[in-house]
Amino acid sequence: MDWKIYYGDGSTFSSDQGSPQDAPPWNIEIILEATHKEGVLRLSGKDYYWFDSTLGQWSAGDFMGMMDYILRHSTVKVARSMCTRDFELLFARAVADPDFPTKSLRNYPREGPPYRDEQP
Repeated sequence: MDWKIYYGDGSTFSSDQGSPQDAPPWNIEIILEATHKEGVLRLSGKDYYWFDSTLGQWSAGDFMGMMDYILRHSTVKVARSMCTRDFELLFARAVADPDFPTKSLRNYPREGPPYRDEQP
């Protein structure tokens, strides 16, 4: 066994049962990982846990540590706040982008309601 996750409800999930991606993602309390140096590594007391396939090991950390991992290994992108006036100028530029056809239909589930006087 390479690793085992202990959950807050007392259940466990190990490398013998599946991959790190198969493990339930909520309520992780402790992860044991077999290592050559320590024999066993015990990760606990952190807010987030992730298996870093680049490193070949489990990692644990705070929100920024988790975000560092996610931004290096996924297509998640992060927004930032900006001044309303600047956003409106940027949005108008995006609406008029010549590289895309004229909008013909609104996808409410993905786009939400129109922004200001945006059409359609």
